[in-house]
Amino acid sequence: MVDKIQQKNQYRLLLMTAGIAIILDQLTKALARMFLSSSSALTLIPGFLDFSLSFNLGAAFGLLSGFGPLFLVLAIVVVYAIYKLNYYGTTRTMTLGLGLIMG
Repeated sequence: MVDKIQQKNQYRLLLMTAGIAIILDQLTKALARMFLSSSSALTLIPGFLDFSLSFNLGAAFGLLSGFGPLFLVLAIVVVYAIYKLNYYGTTRTMTLGLGLIMG
């Protein structure tokens, strides 16, 4: 068990990391919508690295499309589990990793 001040700092770090991850995620999605199209690819390294816009309405690779409410419930459960896991005292590195997962 950790003391209250250390625990408060861990929660602050967890939530700040998750918040930064969410902001960066939304920023990169907005940039992708502005600069990419699904009809043509943006080539950065010819023959190796191309970007094009696509949307995924399901889980990994479009699996379980149409199960949005299930994903919402699972996301809430995972966020709660991460928040509680952080309560039992983790290292700074683990708190950062959990914050990235949470975000």
